[in-house]
Amino acid sequence: MEASNKNKDLDLENITLKNGRLEADIINRGDVIVIPEGTYYIITDDGHVINRGNLDKIYLPAGKTAIYGINFKENLNQGIYTMVITLDLKENDVLVKEIDFK
Repeated sequence: MEASNKNKDLDLENITLKNGRLEADIINRGDVIVIPEGTYYIITDDGHVINRGNLDKIYLPAGKTAIYGINFKENLNQGIYTMVITLDLKENDVLVKEIDFK
């Protein structure tokens, strides 16, 4: 049974990047189950989108943590990038996270 005042408090932490894969802990600090769906895109330091994709849907109970992984479609050249992750939490709730990396 879900709470009547739903608290959706989701975050991405412990973000690592290596070999074309980003991994992060997705933490549900809220009091309801979330099943986020999302997208990501990667932009260069001059604003060009060079990679994008859909994120796998996961089931995350309240108070739990899962490892979220994103495999890039192609290898990135040396440079400075920003990844923007948008997770749809349903009922007009969204989590947007920007991650800068080299």
